[in-house]
Amino acid sequence: MASFLTGKNGCAVVAGGSSIPLKSWKAKFAKDELDTTNTGSNGARSYILGLEHVEFTVEGLWDAAKFNPFSSDAEAPSVTVGDYLNLLFSVDCTNAQISIDNAMITAVDIDVAEDAIVKYTISGKSSGSFMLDGTTEPPP
Repeated sequence: MASFLTGKNGCAVVAGGSSIPLKSWKAKFAKDELDTTNTGSNGARSYILGLEHVEFTVEGLWDAAKFNPFSSDAEAPSVTVGDYLNLLFSVDCTNAQISIDNAMITAVDIDVAEDAIVKYTISGKSSGSFMLDGTTEPPP
């Protein structure tokens, strides 16, 4: 029988133990593409792979009574563009599937609609090492 995972228990944790209640999180494992095209490429582009990194996005509903990601309150981290945070991403809030020691925050969006709950989106990428399930090897 299949053993599918659901996202209902997923979370992100900022170093120090502050769990961020989320609507969703996603991570993209990538390597830079370096253009090696030259006059010997016979009119075709040529590339090699460079450095690896993780790009991530977290989305949440802004519940000021439980978590305010933009507050300077000691219980919640203040998150602004340019911050570097140690982050753990998990599908079960128990075991870290992805650990980023120096996550650079590149964008913070707030979505306010008259007929909806206020949402936030925080995006960034790894700046330094990261681990996937306890290993520094990227996924295949």
